[in-house]
Formats: sequence, C-alpha cells, structure tokens
Amino acid sequence: QSMFLVISERDDSVYIYDVRKIQQTNQRSHRGAYPRSSQVGSDSSSGQVPIHSFDASPCALRHTCFSPSGSHLISSVTNKQDATSSLVVYPWKNSDQTQKIEDMIKSPSIPSASYLAHIGKCFAVRFSPDGQRMATGGADALVGLWDVRSMVCTSTITRQSKFIRGVSFSYDSKLLACCTEEDLVDISNAVTGEHVGTVDLSRSGSGSKGAANRRGADEVSFHPKSYLLACARENDPRPNSAGGAQIPMVTIAKLTCK
Repeated sequence: QSMFLVISERDDSVYIYDVRKIQQTNQRSHRGAYPRSSQVGSDSSSGQVPIHSFDASPCALRHTCFSPSGSHLISSVTNKQDATSSLVVYPWKNSDQTQKIEDMIKSPSIPSASYLAHIGKCFAVRFSPDGQRMATGGADALVGLWDVRSMVCTSTITRQSKFIRGVSFSYDSKLLACCTEEDLVDISNAVTGEHVGTVDLSRSGSGSKGAANRRGADEVSFHPKSYLLACARENDPRPNSAGGAQIPMVTIAKLTCK
C-alpha cells in the first residue's frame, strides 16, 4: 500500500489519500510548522482530497493502519460510555462515499469485524514486518500480542505501570519494543512477550537534571534493517532559541542481542 496514506483525524474520521495526487507545498504556518493532516484534506483546490473516508462516531477514534494484505483497515476505537477499546477491521475500497464504521460492522454483506482490545483507550497498533503478529498498547498499561490469522490475543505484557504510548516490531519480527511515560523502553520476545531487555532513557540527554524532568518516550520505532531503535521525546527541559518552549529529542539506541 505504498501508494496510499491513511490518516486518523481528531473529528473521529478516517481519510485515505493517493500519495501520487498530493501536491508538495512549502507553505509554513505562523509557528514555522508545516500544515497539519487536517489541512491536507481541506485543500480541495490543490487536489489534496481523500479518495475514501470513514466516520468512527459515536466512538472516539485513536489509531488506524492498513492490514498486512492491504485489503482492510484496522482502527482502534473507544466506546465513550464504558471506555473500552476495540479493534475494528473493515474493507476500505467499497465506496467513494463517507461510510460510518458502526454501520459497516452491523452489515452482514460487508466483511468486517470488531474485537475487544483494552480497558481504556488503545493508543498504539502495529503489525510485524512478516504480517503474522500484531501488537496493541493502551491506557491500561498493557501490551497485547495478537495472532493476525485468528485475531486472537495470545500473550499480554504486564510489566509497565503507565499507559503505553507506542509499540514497534524489529525488522525480523522477533522483538517488540514498547514505550510509556516511564524512562525506559521495554524489549520483549514478539511471540511470547517474555522480557528480553530494557533501554534506559534516564541516562540520555543532558544529565541527571534533565532525566528527572522527562517522562518517557512518545513514540518508538525500529530501524527497517537492523537492531537500531529510535525514541521520539518532547520533554527536554532546555529552552530553544526563542525561549520557554521545550526542544524535541530523538534518542537512538543500538541493541546487542546474544
């Protein structure tokens, strides 16, 4: 699915774009940043409009990604009444009209399904490179390891005490990394969830004072060809040149596996 981009919006909508039709722009906002994803979809004059769209309401949309085959989308949605999160699997090529995900799940003619995933919000969903496994992370501080073929959660990682912000599989699908508000990245066996190691984030950056003010990592990602791990962090206490704002950081760790 390298030709298509899927975006989850704050208005609980899912948009799919054909990247070949998105025109590049160098326009910056008054804060110096490039336009957000919502501005991409609103710029109809430049042809940057979605080719498909879906509405997750009345649930709260958290994350969406393509399935390994590319035929379906997987969205993590939170029920606003009982705060439980589910993984909703549905086809995305059915119609050019905006469709409600709730109606697609109820329709017997549409190959879709819903699976209970977490108690609380589900922030992270990631597939292994080989397409056999899926990992989810939520506000319940749990990481679920799923068998994709059966869509059954076969293992649960319970070592963390704060909500899971991000998960990532290694290039060979053998390891799984997860990050939280804690100053560490947990590394586990991607099939069993057994603990393999820990990346200590408290020692990176500008010394002990900086470490005391940080709150873990916001996102984590393995290199596509090696055991290099990158963590996105926004809690460096050093002010930028304009003063006041915090400097975003990326911490990179090289894993040594025996």
